[in-house]
Amino acid sequence: MIEIKSLSFSYGKDEFIKNLDISLPDSSLIAIVGENGSGKTTLLALISGEICSKSGEIKIDGLNLKQTKRSELSKRLSIFPQSREIPDMTGKELVTMGRYPYIKNKLITPSSEAEIVRSALIRAGAQAFGERRLASLSYGERQRVYLAMQIAQGAQNMLLDEPTNYLDISAKFQTMELLTSLKNEGKCIVCVLHDISLALTYADLVAVMKGGKLIAFDTPENIYRDKKLEEAFGVRFCKTEYEGRVAYSAIPK
Repeated sequence: MIEIKSLSFSYGKDEFIKNLDISLPDSSLIAIVGENGSGKTTLLALISGEICSKSGEIKIDGLNLKQTKRSELSKRLSIFPQSREIPDMTGKELVTMGRYPYIKNKLITPSSEAEIVRSALIRAGAQAFGERRLASLSYGERQRVYLAMQIAQGAQNMLLDEPTNYLDISAKFQTMELLTSLKNEGKCIVCVLHDISLALTYADLVAVMKGGKLIAFDTPENIYRDKKLEEAFGVRFCKTEYEGRVAYSAIPK
């Protein structure tokens, strides 16, 4: 669980996020949505500790973010960034890096570590990329490998910034189904998503950002009914149902 109280952040002299309060529960898939520059990635960076807040408090599973060692925090919080350098290693080597927080645990054997890495690659649909150099993979293939590393890390709370970017349609659905299964295991999954249809279809809760402010935090149905997305994006949204599933799409005003 991630708890945020009275969080404020400034870019220089300009206050961007002010007194933000939100609790992100376990066993939930939370989507953060909003236009470019609305504060989505900034909020994720604050939660991860990549940037420091001006004031306020962030707790990860009850631990104060600023007072917790990174080695301890990495067992509780994993991060899937939007952009990253391409290290000179294989997919398997990258996924193995997700196990670094547990290196000093003498109860973990090399065989069990290898099985965790293998299982994570399979679960992320990246088993075919384990022996390939990352530079040889497409962007979408690397996305799968990075997701496998995050799974291998085993943290209770997972932050993902645009995990479906550059994926084809079927891979986007597969990724969201995987995140749903991780949520069903009790994890807190927090995703920044540009694809509003995916956010409304898969999320349990949706946080809508606009100009650094949280203008809504509710279920997809309530967010849709209260027209908060129209306020944030300036377009209309419609809902359709097919074979027992609900989907949302945007249309011009």
